[in-house]
Amino acid sequence: GLDIFRVGAEGSSDNLLLSAEYRFYPYMNTIHHGWVGYRFDDSSELQLGISRVPFGLLPYASHNFWFGVPYYLGLADDYDLGAKYVAPRGDWNFQLAFYKGSELSSASDLGRYSFDVVSDADAHNEESNQFNARVAYSIGRETGCVNEVGLSGQWGELANSDTDARGTHWAAAGHLDSRCGRWNLQFELARYGFDPANPPGTASRRVRLGAFESAYDVSAQGTLAVANVAYNLPLSGSVVDQVTCYNDYSALYKDLDADTSQLNTTGCVVGAGPLFLYVDVIRANNMVFFGNGSLAGSGERDWDTRFNINLGYYW
Repeated sequence: GLDIFRVGAEGSSDNLLLSAEYRFYPYMNTIHHGWVGYRFDDSSELQLGISRVPFGLLPYASHNFWFGVPYYLGLADDYDLGAKYVAPRGDWNFQLAFYKGSELSSASDLGRYSFDVVSDADAHNEESNQFNARVAYSIGRETGCVNEVGLSGQWGELANSDTDARGTHWAAAGHLDSRCGRWNLQFELARYGFDPANPPGTASRRVRLGAFESAYDVSAQGTLAVANVAYNLPLSGSVVDQVTCYNDYSALYKDLDADTSQLNTTGCVVGAGPLFLYVDVIRANNMVFFGNGSLAGSGERDWDTRFNINLGYYW
């Protein structure tokens, strides 16, 4: 059936910039992103509104339709409300951002695209006053093999309405994005932590995240690993414009005494004009949305398999 219908706008006039997208799902409607910007004479940009958080591999930490573990922890393809400054300087790329809060005004609203800390009956936390910094350096830009290495840092507050106190959250990552000929290799190692200011009796070793009208607990501290490989197949005289096959692997190693959560996706994306077709075989171990998998504990020790086919039309 129809999974999603989205409407977007991209534009510029002199130095003014605009980017926005709104999405319609069968079970919810929500904004994906929306910002206005200004491009300075040195090619740097200031973006105001709901923008992509500059952290880790960009623009995506995966090649497949389902994404990887970092996305479900709010550490990939995440969008928040604030200001972001992007400054390309030759082989360097610097990004600084301040986000006042998540993309939606209410932390209890689960009808959102990005996975954020949410408020529920057990804990009333919400993200606030988040700072991000990302620096990346590209090696070999004048050759057919470009390797981007980078570091990212994130720190913010967790406002708790029960205690009127503020906890904190943070994350740090290093990444490598190698594009050599038809090959793309991606690696990322990240560490994160949540320290909520919960009232006595409320567990703080787990934090509730939510999006897409669902919510689940995650380990308050953990280490993330990402290892992806993709290959663009050569095409000649075909109506098909692009065929990219990939294997994306990601894992969460929890500080809790719990089994690792793993996600491995093998598949291909085929592009032909306005049509894009994803065909994936997804293997998951103790992963949320797969059986009893959990990002907070040891909910599932067996590997689950799911076949995913998605056809999109873009115009």
